[in-house]
Amino acid sequence: MKLRLIACAAVVCARAYAQETPPIVQVKASADTLRQQDTASRIVVTRDELLKYGDPTVLDALKRLPGVSVVDNVPRMRGLGAGYTQVLVDGSTPPPGFALENLSPEMIEKIEVVRSAVAEYSTRAIAGTINVVLRKPASKPSSEWRASLGGAPSRSMDSLSGTRADKAGDMSYTFSAALNHGSLQASSHTDLRSWDANGAPLYLQRENQDLVEHIWNASTNARMSLQLAPGRKLDWSLRANYIDIRSSSDGGIASLFGPENPLARMLKSRVNRMGSAGTDLGWSVKLDDGSAFETTLKASAARALRHFVRHAYTAGGELALDRVNDTGPTGKSVSWKGKYSTPLATGHIASAGWDTSYTNQGDHELQFEPPLPLNAGAPFDREYHSRLTTFSAFLQDEWEVNPNLSVYAGVRREAGIAHSAGSDFPPISSHSGVTSPLLQALWKIPGESKSQLRAALARTYKLPPAYEFVPRRGTNDYNSPVSPDYSGNPNLRPEISHGLDLAWDYYWAEGALLSLSAGARRINDAIVTMTEFDGVRWVSSPHNIGKARSRSLEMELKFPHQDLKFSFSAGRHFSSIDNAPGPNNRLGQQSPWTGNLMLDYVHGPWSAGANLALSTGGWSRITPAQSSYSGVRRSVEAYVGYKIDAASKIRVTALNVAHPAILQGTQVYVPDGRSESMERTPGRASLRLNYEHRF
Repeated sequence: MKLRLIACAAVVCARAYAQETPPIVQVKASADTLRQQDTASRIVVTRDELLKYGDPTVLDALKRLPGVSVVDNVPRMRGLGAGYTQVLVDGSTPPPGFALENLSPEMIEKIEVVRSAVAEYSTRAIAGTINVVLRKPASKPSSEWRASLGGAPSRSMDSLSGTRADKAGDMSYTFSAALNHGSLQASSHTDLRSWDANGAPLYLQRENQDLVEHIWNASTNARMSLQLAPGRKLDWSLRANYIDIRSSSDGGIASLFGPENPLARMLKSRVNRMGSAGTDLGWSVKLDDGSAFETTLKASAARALRHFVRHAYTAGGELALDRVNDTGPTGKSVSWKGKYSTPLATGHIASAGWDTSYTNQGDHELQFEPPLPLNAGAPFDREYHSRLTTFSAFLQDEWEVNPNLSVYAGVRREAGIAHSAGSDFPPISSHSGVTSPLLQALWKIPGESKSQLRAALARTYKLPPAYEFVPRRGTNDYNSPVSPDYSGNPNLRPEISHGLDLAWDYYWAEGALLSLSAGARRINDAIVTMTEFDGVRWVSSPHNIGKARSRSLEMELKFPHQDLKFSFSAGRHFSSIDNAPGPNNRLGQQSPWTGNLMLDYVHGPWSAGANLALSTGGWSRITPAQSSYSGVRRSVEAYVGYKIDAASKIRVTALNVAHPAILQGTQVYVPDGRSESMERTPGRASLRLNYEHRF
């Protein structure tokens, strides 16, 4: 497969070099050709596409990728969030403290959307993988900077970023930096209802909350590449990020029917500061026989300081809660991976590699809460530490059997050992290991040069995040069935999935594609969060509930027409949990429908475009007694750009034009009735002005 990809790239580059002014379409054709020839179902989105709307963060750009949706700042594939979609950075699991919303698009080389698992990446990818590739050192000098001003009457988002790239002899480098500032004023209200076992209403309360928030975020990324000798290269990178979030809120609960809430008014203030840094060192060798070896050593560290103050009052104005929380979570990680590949014959490449990591996380939490006449207080001083050691090894074989058939086969073994200990729970240890056989095939229909079929089989898994294993209690101020406390579960097992993917691709013209695909997943030990009463308070915790199934039908259509480019993707997703009665017993609050429509127009110095991203929701039955609700998410954006000269461009973008309200809810059946909460957050439209200059 790789030999074929290299040959295709060489042909495209040779044609482009033969022209005095290589048109941009040649680059796009190369990307489409590589996707068409790749045995793995992989979609590559370039940096230019990510910068088109002037987004301040990568997370904002992800929602426009085919097959990807974003709900509550979490990227999804096949409509599945909750960890079913894997996010990687340069092919590796992100270190502690990493967040997509802290990464600027200027620092990105490309994003890969991988629909089925491949052995060289982690197989924690039941729904698929999104691989963010950071920007590589440039082969020629270039500089650029961008400024952005945006907002609405109740919010603002300003950013400044720049990149410098150069080459001196055998050394090349790229340095990027970004500074973002945002402010927000938002209001939301939540209706709280309860009924007895006969369906008679017990109470109706409405919680109104006004939020004010300010965010500062600074990030840098430096990369250097040194050519030691022909075929030998040394790569080094350094990245750092700092974020400061300060917020305050004023909320009140009014009783519309039934008894008053004991915490009728709540004042909150929060300060969250976090810094992270990491470095990578890589070495690669290419031999004369076509073999190649590469290895990378990575290290990172992160630390946060969080200060949270809460004061609550009764309806009569009496102080009912005086609570201050200070926490200082830390995280450190070291990883080492490598890969060796060698050609076995023409069009036949075998690879083997490993990936090992060590992660150490901890937290020290202090809670100050003096006793009050209405509250005895619950001060504490507690800490915990966790260690996770992982090791993975893989083998893969890529074989072009004939001009019409390519086959990919691989196997990956991942094992992990986790230890946790805390001042308020005994030491716990867990071990896990998953072997993932993988098989993919690409068949070009004989006599139909524009049509091809794809098939993939994969065994993948989902490992719960570390905090879900830790049996620490996190308390909720308004404890009830719909706002419970939270505690981890040290007995969790990973979810194991067996998946099948089928696709038909039709490339009827240059830059044009029609793709129809279907996928199915059978999942064992599916994890859901269940709410139970422990005799004193309501507590939610994750549990393995049994088997689940997920199925998807997806379509992608794109084509250029003169100055206009059109792209459309849509998906219909189904899932069910065996031990949760239907209807709507969906897995991981899966979105039943997802869609994306994008139009781009370029004529002379002018450019314009619009995008509609849709993700539906509804009630989702988690357990026989518990359901959750997620409303429809619609994002409508449009931009107009003008190229001032060869180096400068200005762009105006309208964001969230439809500004729909966001609805989220929970319903829990209890022995003596049921409780329900429904939160509504109004949407806001905004404008953003971007200026960019290259020199």
